[in-house]
Amino acid sequence: MRQKLGIASDIAVIAVAILMAVVVAKNYLLPPPRPSALVKAGDTLSDVAVLGLRAAHKKHLLVVQKKGCPYCEGSAPLYKELAQLETSGQTAVKMVAVFEEPVDVARSVLLSENVQMEAIGGVSLGKLRIGGTPTLMLVDEGGRVLRVWEGLLSRKAEEELKAVLTSGAAAR
Repeated sequence: MRQKLGIASDIAVIAVAILMAVVVAKNYLLPPPRPSALVKAGDTLSDVAVLGLRAAHKKHLLVVQKKGCPYCEGSAPLYKELAQLETSGQTAVKMVAVFEEPVDVARSVLLSENVQMEAIGGVSLGKLRIGGTPTLMLVDEGGRVLRVWEGLLSRKAEEELKAVLTSGAAAR
């Protein structure tokens, strides 16, 4: 009887160790899950006028964020770099930070991250058909979505994004 109890406790310890290993791997070792954007390239945003996109710019990069989003905060260095591309004239694409929160909150988030980018607040992610933040969308003046990048971007995806924005095709 004592031997059976010892075997049962060994099996229980092994099962708990396996379960803990799975939890650690899922939460700490695997990359964060990528949100699924409901909007995709080729779609047209119906509420572009609400966003106030200026006709002076043929294309806009909508940087959709939420206050307190850890992936948005982790992407702040990228957003700062993208804003610098615009201010230095390396891209003709207008960068616009889009938040669900009011515009004053959006501006304070950008200021705290030292990101100089136009901000629009009070925009429903549901109206933009965004499944999660951060989501970056390259759109033309008519609101047609040209490209979508979702979640915390890998270095490769960041380089692809910057290449798209600085290519001559992005201005057309």
